[in-house]
Amino acid sequence: QAEESAIDAFTVPLTLAERAGGCLSDASHARAAAALEEHGLVVLCGILPSDDVLRAGRVALEALDRAIDTLRSRHNIDLTRPGSCPEPLNYAEVAMREDLRLDLRHFP
Repeated sequence: QAEESAIDAFTVPLTLAERAGGCLSDASHARAAAALEEHGLVVLCGILPSDDVLRAGRVALEALDRAIDTLRSRHNIDLTRPGSCPEPLNYAEVAMREDLRLDLRHFP
């Protein structure tokens, strides 16, 4: 229940016209911008084909796994153990924002 409430806070419901046209109305755009500003993310259900989203998610997780493996083998850094890495943690593979939050570099 709590997770659903949290997800609702950054999910923008879209109309059929928005989904079909792939373009947000001014009101939805404003809600999306507000959610992004407040929560750091926004969910726009139905704006992209599900298969494309799932495929992109798999590619991103594979890239993250490669980065984790590379940092572990080259630098003895374990990104899966928060607090165990020296600060700041910025390498060719990743730029760390905080524990468990990073930007992947040079991956699709």
